[in-house]
Amino acid sequence: MTDLRFHVSMPRPESHLFHVEMRTRGWGEPELTLVFPTWIPGSYLVREFERHVEGMECRGGDGRALPFRKVAKNRWRIDAREAGGTIEARFRVFAREWSVRTCHLDDSHAFWNGTGLFPFPLGHPGLPVDVEVEAPAGWGIATALEPLPDGGGRTFRARDFDELYDSPFEVGPHEVREVAAAGRTVRVAFAGSGNEDRERLARDVGTIVETQAEMWGGLPYPRYTFIVHLGPAGSRGGLEHMDSSVLSVGRWDFQARDRYIDVLGLASHEHFHAWNVKRLRPAAFRRYDYETENHTRLLWLMEGVTSYYDNLLVRRAGLISTTEYLVLLARDLKALDETPGRRLQSLELASYDAWIKLYRRDEHTRNSTVSYYLKGSLLALCMDLLIRRGTAGRRSLDDVMRLLYRRHALPHGTGIPEDGVLPAVEEVSGGAWGEFFERYVAGTDELPVDEALAAAGLRLQRGDPKAAKASLGARLDDARGFARIAEVLAGGPADRAGLSAGDEVVAVDGLRIDGASLASRIAERKPGEQVALTLFRDDRLLERRVELGTQHGEYQVLPLEETTAEQRGLFAAWTGAPWPLDPAAAGPDSPPPPAGPTGAPGRDR
Repeated sequence: MTDLRFHVSMPRPESHLFHVEMRTRGWGEPELTLVFPTWIPGSYLVREFERHVEGMECRGGDGRALPFRKVAKNRWRIDAREAGGTIEARFRVFAREWSVRTCHLDDSHAFWNGTGLFPFPLGHPGLPVDVEVEAPAGWGIATALEPLPDGGGRTFRARDFDELYDSPFEVGPHEVREVAAAGRTVRVAFAGSGNEDRERLARDVGTIVETQAEMWGGLPYPRYTFIVHLGPAGSRGGLEHMDSSVLSVGRWDFQARDRYIDVLGLASHEHFHAWNVKRLRPAAFRRYDYETENHTRLLWLMEGVTSYYDNLLVRRAGLISTTEYLVLLARDLKALDETPGRRLQSLELASYDAWIKLYRRDEHTRNSTVSYYLKGSLLALCMDLLIRRGTAGRRSLDDVMRLLYRRHALPHGTGIPEDGVLPAVEEVSGGAWGEFFERYVAGTDELPVDEALAAAGLRLQRGDPKAAKASLGARLDDARGFARIAEVLAGGPADRAGLSAGDEVVAVDGLRIDGASLASRIAERKPGEQVALTLFRDDRLLERRVELGTQHGEYQVLPLEETTAEQRGLFAAWTGAPWPLDPAAAGPDSPPPPAGPTGAPGRDR
């Protein structure tokens, strides 16, 4: 049997270059083609990892150079006829992207996903593979892979390349905290530092794991590792793996209540993927093709439903109050209403087109697309509450997810068929849901949010009419001291007036403004007023008159004035908290988080 091992070293971390050596023994074929993945599962964009590879060298067991050549953008073919069964390929990988999806190396730490460092032998992705790590003195290794007994704690084995690519490495002077949760060991590795309370976060993560295990009926893994990157302000992202996840958060995001809630939601989201995506996945993902797009129309289920459960399960864990949870829910409802693309793109199409749209945002994205994270989470809300109402509280979306898991999850199942969700919903609910799926999953009808919330004794207040402000219907940024229009919302005041993304506004009603003051001048006006904007467009001086629209302010999810015992009971079963609010669950004197920015594509960034 072929023996395959990678050796990873970093002799000069400040150069951002990983030195990788691949060794094969017992190779019996006349050639060996090394294939680099072009994307990483969980992040649906062709990223061309091979572009960072340099200095390829190939030798046989006797040390003599072997002929090789590049035969595709991500493939190197080695002539192995004179190798004697032993092949050594050496190369370097440049790694300076601070991202959960890629690789990063500097004098503070090393991080990599296997898709960025390790090519697989064409035709043999099922080979077991060892990884030996040579790191600077004092640096430890955190990964979901278990070390080999005789490897000195620095050699790890993956049963195949799928497991290798699904097991990121964090190497550096990090600290690991362990907690027991639902009969398993959960490790939290902290890379970097800031204002975090490590004991608190590890404890809270353990509570989230236990809450999710209760919902699913147990944990699907023997152990789990969270890798927490504490990075520059604004760091935000996560990526799920089979037995681990990577969270990238700002190093100062742990003391302000709203930021800490966001960290907990991120951890909850990525851990929920241990079931939904990693084991319960579309049939189209049963075997990944690492060289090209893998299309499915079910990403709304994989990511949207996960986004629904992330904050809900933090609430059920008792780590946020119902007030805080409803504020987060209202924020998402407002974000969807401020996405004109929801009227054009269905959830199925958003899922299918993720490869060309989700990660390639431009000034027109919000007008033409909808996030399957955002709308998918609110579709899940509607499904959950309507199933609960229709079954008098006996069944819920929890039951649908458990049924799908039992029926389709790997390794025994073959994945969810593209049309496999509707039958599960109908089986659980005992009703017909074909029209619902046609309108809201395959179609672009507005979600039945008001009906769903009413089932739990709630209503959505879409802003406060008394606090309505004037709106330009555009997103602004600062460019060279001018107010630049970054995005024009379809059908809004700026759109109707003929404004365009890229316009630089220099005056309002004939008076000069700078980049920081346009928003203030608009806010001083009233809805319906007209303003004259003087602007530059491609060096041309223009003037446009805009009739200002209405910005209704923040949304609120509030209790209905009159509720039934059924509504109150449904609310309590859904949130895991008594009707109507449970402020104490948030901790002492903890205000609800303010509404955050809208239009974000999702958590896995």
